[in-house]
Amino acid sequence: MNYLEPMIDRFSNQDRYGIKRSLKESLYRLFELIIRANRMPAGPKRLDGWIACDVELELLRYLICRALHRGSKYFARGNHRYLLEQVTELGKILGGLIKSVSAKTSSR
Repeated sequence: MNYLEPMIDRFSNQDRYGIKRSLKESLYRLFELIIRANRMPAGPKRLDGWIACDVELELLRYLICRALHRGSKYFARGNHRYLLEQVTELGKILGGLIKSVSAKTSSR
């Protein structure tokens, strides 16, 4: 997500309290949740942590799409496609983690 933050910083200052702030807060919450989930002991708590990450990622995806629908003033043409591909890839990784932890938790 090193790609997203510089893009957000290029938003105009008038958007600071709107979409810019929402995107940054969601991005930082996602980082925090990933770190917390990774540090949790294996089991149901870790599963809950990864699910919380997935929910926050979905919110971030929504905010990116919302910025795209407001017009192209936020993202250049190619940037938004690449950005959504990265978010989708992260979602696939999280989905795999959730399945893995879920299978280990249910087999106990």
